[in-house]
Amino acid sequence: MEARQYLHSFVSGWWIILSVLLLSTGAATLYSFLQTPVFEAAATFVALPAERISDTGDMVNSLDTLAGRSGLVATYCNVLQSKAMVEQGITTIGLPIATLEDYTVTCVVLPDSSIMRLTIEGSNPYIAADLANAIGAAGIAYVKTLQEIYVLRELDLAVADATMISPNHQLNISFGAVIGLLGGVGIVFVRHFLTYQLGIGAGSATTAPAKPVQNEQVIDAFQQALTQLGLENDLKSYLDQAGLGDIESRPADAYTGVSIRTLPNLRPELKQQIQELLERRTDK
Repeated sequence: MEARQYLHSFVSGWWIILSVLLLSTGAATLYSFLQTPVFEAAATFVALPAERISDTGDMVNSLDTLAGRSGLVATYCNVLQSKAMVEQGITTIGLPIATLEDYTVTCVVLPDSSIMRLTIEGSNPYIAADLANAIGAAGIAYVKTLQEIYVLRELDLAVADATMISPNHQLNISFGAVIGLLGGVGIVFVRHFLTYQLGIGAGSATTAPAKPVQNEQVIDAFQQALTQLGLENDLKSYLDQAGLGDIESRPADAYTGVSIRTLPNLRPELKQQIQELLERRTDK
């Protein structure tokens, strides 16, 4: 029976679930499309022994030394993402330094290698690519002034990519839809709890004009309502709960002018069904 009540609540509350779902999805869609698009451009660089080391043995030793000195490669990476190199790069492409407020610069050393990846994220894919390449050129020139044994060289130039990395519209809208669906179901669940568990809502708050009720109509309405609820064997128990255990011994017109909704100790859903049956009878 409780499962039947839940099913009835969800079926009758479909409009609540749909409304909350549409509102949440619409809000997520609006939020997503109002966000500033972010694009990414990346250039790679490699640390190598200087060309002036021509002897094969010296070259091999230099490479072995470089492989064991990860701190040197990390230093070069830090040079590339330093404020000085970034500002020099943005100046090189002819843009004011204030433009950097819309861009982030990061450099990472790829695992087990002497290769560095310089990444620029910002609102314009073409500026991001040009900035990455300009910073790389500035970094290469600067590293040459540090020492003559190891140099920094460009491996792959950054290329403008018009594919956004954020916001992810599909993910944001899907998340909004899930939140809306769960929220709608939650509201219907609370509505069910208030109506059937606490007796607040349609079953108890609704009032209607009193209908003349005869004793046999009360018993017959109780029996029909209980049968619909699968409780046809509990007539005596529910009559007692409603304070009607001695109804058959009372005068026939004992309940004339009394509404079933005013009877005490009666579950809201049962009270509503009985009242509807009685109204159909007395309206004839």
